[in-house]
Amino acid sequence: KSSLKRKRNSGLVLSRVWLCAREGFRSERIKDYDRKREAKVESRCGCKASFRVAIDNYTGEYKVTRFEPQNNHPLETSDTSHRLRCNRFRPSHVMDFVEKLGGGSASGVFNRKDGYNYLNSQRLKRIEGGDVNTVLGLLEGMKLKDESLRFKYTVDGNGALTRLFWCDGMSRAEYEQFGDVVLFDSTYKINIYRFPIVLFSGVNCHLCTCIFGIAILYSETIESYRWLLQTFRESMNGKSSIAVLTDHDASMRAAVLHEFPEAKHRLCCWHISRNAESNIKTGDFSTMFSKLMKRPCPIDEFEERWSELIEEYGVTNHQWVLEIYSKRNQWAEAFFRGQFISVTNTLGDALGKLGLGTNRGDCWAASGRQWEIPLESARATAKVHI
Repeated sequence: KSSLKRKRNSGLVLSRVWLCAREGFRSERIKDYDRKREAKVESRCGCKASFRVAIDNYTGEYKVTRFEPQNNHPLETSDTSHRLRCNRFRPSHVMDFVEKLGGGSASGVFNRKDGYNYLNSQRLKRIEGGDVNTVLGLLEGMKLKDESLRFKYTVDGNGALTRLFWCDGMSRAEYEQFGDVVLFDSTYKINIYRFPIVLFSGVNCHLCTCIFGIAILYSETIESYRWLLQTFRESMNGKSSIAVLTDHDASMRAAVLHEFPEAKHRLCCWHISRNAESNIKTGDFSTMFSKLMKRPCPIDEFEERWSELIEEYGVTNHQWVLEIYSKRNQWAEAFFRGQFISVTNTLGDALGKLGLGTNRGDCWAASGRQWEIPLESARATAKVHI
């Protein structure tokens, strides 16, 4: 294990510490009588082995300030080294490796989305009929209280639920009034089967969050998104939005361009800002980038300021910077001057108000029940930040 400290302004690494994987002891956050599953075997034994390097303030060089070579346990061998956390493969690492073997995402042979769709198809086999029947029964019960509620679903050859969309009467009424701009997002996978929760949201004249509809999909393909957009438009009496905000998902973008060809498509600023923070660690680049992204200036001024920004932070040839710049006409405010596109605080705000972003053990039925209960209070109190 390791940890490091950086200088806040410049990002310079001040010190770094490497510790043994068996350092310290497990903190008992859950009492034995409250556990829902058996605890994992304890592997940490308070090992003191460590190695610390820090920068010398006078010479500017890094020096070893602490070294403890002795372990209080037998070391792993070549046959058992795979047990160490640093040698474990996460699903995302496997996806990256397979994608690279296929020639990269540009080759079209294999990409991360293909891998996750395959995993979802395997999870689909674990879905029990009880969950499906429960959520459909719940929606039928909701429709008895609200005759304007609409829902639609599809099943595969084995009768397993693969797509589900629903919206209530208030959502349809709000879309009629405030649905010119829609945020279409599938960032969260929060049910027990890890299927994407897709939310249609926007803002009203008081800058309060409007939830236009919600869906659960088992695969994020162009076909699935096209079905969802068609169903959404049918539920909204055929009305199409004039602007749609999405994340970087290529399948989602293709579906929007096909089903809402007249709508202006824009990438969600919140997602881009978050990606900037995770990809560029240089100083306050992400802050300055976000300011430029939202700056309502002429295109020539944007191009000039962009050149100054990437040169100042030394990221001219950074892969993420080159990629996001190639899509600048989809996110920079300079390219949307004179067009009405209200800015929402993205799906996170909407899901937070619905209470859907906290419990990742929810099943399909629980997702439907959570949609029903807190929605009225969310509509009354939710306010987005511009």
